[in-house]
Amino acid sequence: MKRKNNIFVMLFFLFLFPISVFSADWTAMNSGTTYSLHSIWGSSGSDVYAVGDNGTMIHYDGNTWSPVEIKVEATLYSVWGSSAKDVFAVGDIWCSTANNTINCYVTPLHYNGNTWSYMPDLLGTPNSNLKGIWGSSGSDIFVVGDRGVVSDQGYIIHYDGNTWSRMESGAHDNLTAVWGSSDSDVFAVGDKGTILHYDGSSWSIMSSGTTNRLNAIWGSSGSDVYAVGGFCTILHYDGNVWSSMSNPFTGSVGWLSAVWGSSAKDVFAVGTYNYGPQAGTILHYNGDKWNTMDIDPVENIFAVWGSSGSDVFAAGKAGLIYHYAGGGIPPVCLATKVLGKNDPRLDTLRTFRDKVLDKTEMGKGLINFYYNNGDQINEALDKNPALKESVKKLLELMIPLIDQIVGKTK
Repeated sequence: MKRKNNIFVMLFFLFLFPISVFSADWTAMNSGTTYSLHSIWGSSGSDVYAVGDNGTMIHYDGNTWSPVEIKVEATLYSVWGSSAKDVFAVGDIWCSTANNTINCYVTPLHYNGNTWSYMPDLLGTPNSNLKGIWGSSGSDIFVVGDRGVVSDQGYIIHYDGNTWSRMESGAHDNLTAVWGSSDSDVFAVGDKGTILHYDGSSWSIMSSGTTNRLNAIWGSSGSDVYAVGGFCTILHYDGNVWSSMSNPFTGSVGWLSAVWGSSAKDVFAVGTYNYGPQAGTILHYNGDKWNTMDIDPVENIFAVWGSSGSDVFAAGKAGLIYHYAGGGIPPVCLATKVLGKNDPRLDTLRTFRDKVLDKTEMGKGLINFYYNNGDQINEALDKNPALKESVKKLLELMIPLIDQIVGKTK
């Protein structure tokens, strides 16, 4: 136990000295609303929409958030567009009484660059709340939702640029989100671990390996796809099979609500790690490991989207919006930088990180410190060859001790 603590201390000084402290904080923004926000999307960093409860829609022009008047009272769950002049939003069925007549409306809503309006209801009487929208273009759009009252299948409709048509999903559970890499490679997720795939002709059910509700899906390509959901589940698809990914909150009573990334090595997932107050969390994946990010104590976070890895927005309960301007996410881990990417000793260090450091509060703190200060660390190593050589020698002294500790965990 004493030797293990000594290793922690050596790592602590390795990381802290002589690198200056850098914080990768998310910055709170004034959204102008107290309604919860469920989705966020933009055509650029200066043209961003967020939607949520009670028909809330707000727009960011690069400087301020302002309300968008759409005369809708239903909760909006998802927003997506093919361009700044072709934006869609979907949500709950909304009924109003006018002239003693009950009128029910179902989204999608559409923005043509000038005004928002309901799209013609070409599917008959509204019967399903719509939860997610994605398209490969403005004439190839998929919308998913609840089973509704007239069908025992998860709801999927498709827009070809002119008309909406119903698609047979083959799934018997509510669907929550949809994303694709192309018009013939589309994924949808939902309740009870449901994952569907569309190959351009039909939808088929995939084996997810979980029964937890899945809330969101995103990928950098058709062979690098992430799905997140209940009990802080994170799944990854490599083009062949779905597998579970470990993260700091795996199995907790919380949930992850959204996922988005700028690349395969820069992925963000947001949610809450338990049912208590101020439990909102943001996780980041660097291509190797999921880590928590620094953020002030907040409640549930429901949405995440960015125009790039250094321009990311997160939104959630009571109108909260946070912005991340980049920094603090290391492109290359310290050991790889000083030892070289093909050094076999890297496996020992990774095992030590996952099986020893990650099992204690001190160890987790060291891991998060490094990933939250990675740019500064790597920059200092690049600018100071003598420092890089010193770190290498220190690592080489530590590795035999680390190897002994790792051996005891096997």
